[in-house]
Amino acid sequence: MVLISKAGREYRKLVDGLAFKLPNRWRLPLKGRLAVYLVVHVPDKRVRDLDNLEKCLFDSMQHSGIIENDGNIDEKHVVRAKDVKPGGQINVLIRLLE
Repeated sequence: MVLISKAGREYRKLVDGLAFKLPNRWRLPLKGRLAVYLVVHVPDKRVRDLDNLEKCLFDSMQHSGIIENDGNIDEKHVVRAKDVKPGGQINVLIRLLE
């Protein structure tokens, strides 16, 4: 059994809420081989590793039903935005590779 912290559970709820705001034309979960593009707006000027964000985000997208399986992500591109946004923000683009 995997224990998820309170902050982790709150993050999952946030992603779940965003999943419901996606256009109805999307057929969720997205299946097949995927490429994911992330633009990360950090919440402050502290030094942080961007790769630490990926695991939680991808697991949450799978849990919320946006993607079928995060193991289907064959490509990922991560860019740190130059601007800082209080609270942070991640812009996500998912593309089917097939």
